[in-house]
This record gives sequence, C-alpha cells and structure tokens, in this order.
Amino acid sequence: MRTLLLVFAFTLQLSAERSPERVVWCRTPEAFAGRQIEVRLLSGERVSGAWAAVTGASFTLKSSNGKSRTFARQEIRSVRASRRRVRGRLLGAAIGFYSVAGLGAAATRSPEALQGSWGLAAVGAGVAGYFVGKSLDRDTRTITLLASPGCD
Repeated sequence: MRTLLLVFAFTLQLSAERSPERVVWCRTPEAFAGRQIEVRLLSGERVSGAWAAVTGASFTLKSSNGKSRTFARQEIRSVRASRRRVRGRLLGAAIGFYSVAGLGAAATRSPEALQGSWGLAAVGAGVAGYFVGKSLDRDTRTITLLASPGCD
C-alpha cells in the first residue's frame, strides 16, 4: 500500500506547474520543433499549430489542416507550447490493474483471484487508470520570448 501511495505522490509531482520556458526569438523554430503551439494575440484570437518560420518582425504558424498564417511579432499576448506523452497512460493503467489484482489476491488469499469477478474489476480499474493517466499526459509550458536583434 505504501508503494502505491509513493507512486501516486510521484505522479502528482510530475503534473505540477513548471516555471515559464525562456526562448530567444531567433531560436524559436528549433525550440518548438515537434510541439503544438498556442498563441494568444492582442486581438483576443487564439491560433494554434506548428511553429513554421520566424523573421525579425513576424512568425508563421502552420495549422493541422496545412494552412500557414503569418502574424506580426507585436501581436503576441502569450505563447504556450505542449507535447503529448505516453508515460501517464501506461503508469495509470498499470497502477489501476495491479492495485485491484493485489487487493483481490489479498482478500481471497488466493493467487487465482483474477479468474473470478476480481479479474473484471482489475480490467475496469486498468481502463480507468488509463484515462486518469491520459489527463496527466499533456506537458504544457508557458513560453517567455526573449528579444534578439536581427533574425534574417
């Protein structure tokens, strides 16, 4: 039981809020490669997609449907970058399944507890653990863009 509590505490630590990531303006294409970017503009519009290119005065986002849009650098209110992971899903499914399997074995004092109703409960807990882990899997960070002279 202590092991499960320690694993749960470790999982909560992984989902804690991180400090803003600092990225130099000219280095944004390398820093944002493989990440989903959400830009909030001063007009209130939210634009998301892959960070495609940058110049000294503008940036280009490529949306999931393949369209590119270019915006002025001064229009940015905030930038967030996210990346999906799989670690939480696997950990959640394993914890859910094996915790109920362990409870079933301890309650019946038999290693064959999974052959009865405890097996269905363990599969259900594994599926529930998968979805709990999925909610913890998104790694989203706030980005602070630093000024850099002349990107061209």
